[in-house]
Amino acid sequence: MGIIHKYFSNNFSKPVREKFKWWVVNSKNADIEEEFKSIWQESPSQITEDTRIEFRRLKNRIIEHEQSKTSVSRRMTIAASIVIAASLGATITYFISEHRVNRILTDNELFQISVPNGESYATNLPDGSKVTLGAGSTLISPRSFGNGKRTLFLSGKALFEVKKDERHPFIVNTRDWSVTALGTIFDVDAYPDSKISSSTLKEGRIKITINKLHDNTMAEEYYIFPNQQLIYDKDTKAVSISDVSADQKMSWTKGYQIFEKSSFSEIISALEKIYGVRIVCNDIEKINGSFNVKFFPNESITDVLEILHNVNYSFTYKNVNGTIYINVE
Repeated sequence: MGIIHKYFSNNFSKPVREKFKWWVVNSKNADIEEEFKSIWQESPSQITEDTRIEFRRLKNRIIEHEQSKTSVSRRMTIAASIVIAASLGATITYFISEHRVNRILTDNELFQISVPNGESYATNLPDGSKVTLGAGSTLISPRSFGNGKRTLFLSGKALFEVKKDERHPFIVNTRDWSVTALGTIFDVDAYPDSKISSSTLKEGRIKITINKLHDNTMAEEYYIFPNQQLIYDKDTKAVSISDVSADQKMSWTKGYQIFEKSSFSEIISALEKIYGVRIVCNDIEKINGSFNVKFFPNESITDVLEILHNVNYSFTYKNVNGTIYINVE
């Protein structure tokens, strides 16, 4: 059973379901298509009028935000239906029967790790691979990979040390792309609220597949080698690959924070996650240009803001009961 089957049969939080649903609806992946076909064929035929109403409402909300394309529309219909089955619970039978939902929930076939802002978390995956999750990140994984592909879903930032298994590719799915590896060390930075996603490779080789729903073309594939980083701009859809120091890029797992050619808003968004604080800056767009800064593990949020202030004198800041207010002058 694939991760899509398992996911929509479990009771995860609404924000996590929304992130996962976005990837499911928008990803162009042959494996996903096959799993949808399987779900369609397995689904019982009886539905209720309440289910039809909820289905139409959800489908309309999705279509409002997506272009009407034949292949995508069919997938959205199926995905929306699965979401309904998951959200309405065991009282309504649509694609997943009450018996099936209860069985899967009892088996606990998936687990979810959500790391709060201000924290990080390291653990072992079912195959012996290691993962370190950054602040504000969520990882969804099967409890057992079985004999198939080792497929995960990530929202946020993570470093993976993959146990080598040539017969079972290790696949990390995000909203905009997927990374496929056999045995390697790489990281992925793919926060939903950031305009830039990236992946850096330390050992081995990875393949990155960029979803191309926005222009209805074939997905793009890129192969990354050690000490290379791929950056994807979600706004322009541009992809760039450059030589980097993987050790330096991955030093975030040791508490270092490195920003290169980053906007002030991107840095502030990252600092909220890293330090677990709320930062309010109403005129943030007035701070133009890019920043190249490095913060050390022992530096507090006040230290970091003071460094940024010394780089750009156009703002002041104050901490009021744990909330930081930035005033752009």
